[in-house]
Amino acid sequence: MRSRNIKPGFFKNDELAEIDPLGRILFIGLWCLADRDGRLESRSKKIKAEVLPYDTCNITKLLRDLEAKNFIIQYSVNGCNYIQINNFQKHQHPHIKEAESTIPAPDLHQIDMVRKRLIPDSLLLIPDIPDSGSPPVPKPVSKNSKPQKTYLPENFSISPEVVSWAEKKGFDRLDDHFEFFKDSSIAKAYQYVDWDAAFKNAIRNDWARIRANAPPREPPEPKIYKPLPDCPQCHGKGYCQKPSKDGTGRIVATKCGCIHEQIERDRLQTDNQERQNTQRRANSPGVNPA
Repeated sequence: MRSRNIKPGFFKNDELAEIDPLGRILFIGLWCLADRDGRLESRSKKIKAEVLPYDTCNITKLLRDLEAKNFIIQYSVNGCNYIQINNFQKHQHPHIKEAESTIPAPDLHQIDMVRKRLIPDSLLLIPDIPDSGSPPVPKPVSKNSKPQKTYLPENFSISPEVVSWAEKKGFDRLDDHFEFFKDSSIAKAYQYVDWDAAFKNAIRNDWARIRANAPPREPPEPKIYKPLPDCPQCHGKGYCQKPSKDGTGRIVATKCGCIHEQIERDRLQTDNQERQNTQRRANSPGVNPA
């Protein structure tokens, strides 16, 4: 059985009041048994077991009473008996994931035999629009109305905006992120107003666990510093000959400053890169645990 809508006007409807109380409950039960087009198999025993299992009643008679008041149509196709709830789609809003109807619709000549009359407007969930020969005028949209959430669009893909954003933030493997995000959105029936923003959030928070499962990086090879071939002091030897500082006049060999200059230059580059990485992480929300 499926969840359906019911309005308070149901209980005050004078046409329906002429039906036996169990018939009114049966009418609601038919909504829950019917598919998205308001059709179901006309099997009295099964209907009773589903809707009125604890009551003593004649389901066949109650169905005839509902049909006599034009609430339903009972019909046959290829020897199989079915029920059509009149204007069901105007009353109900089936879930978007609900399967399409596999029950054939009643013949047109059978529908013509039934007066086009339903329960009065107090029961309608979607009021009828008079057929004036012109298209209905859409209602003005309020300035304060919020954008509506939607399910994943069929043509949703990685937009240039997301690609540009990911490059600036240093995120890669967008295809892997996209496949996980798309599968999760379909499986869990996510709804969003802005799907690009939702995808960015999934990348930022690493829904796909790509960064969390990345193999550890190998430590870098230690850099070996060599003297500069064009150094004017050591001439590529790595050491310079200078008088000792003890005043004896001895000539001693000391390590040339060109090697120290290379070490200091690399240290400054490493510090600068670390500051940039720290600033980038500070400007992006942290990764939430999955």
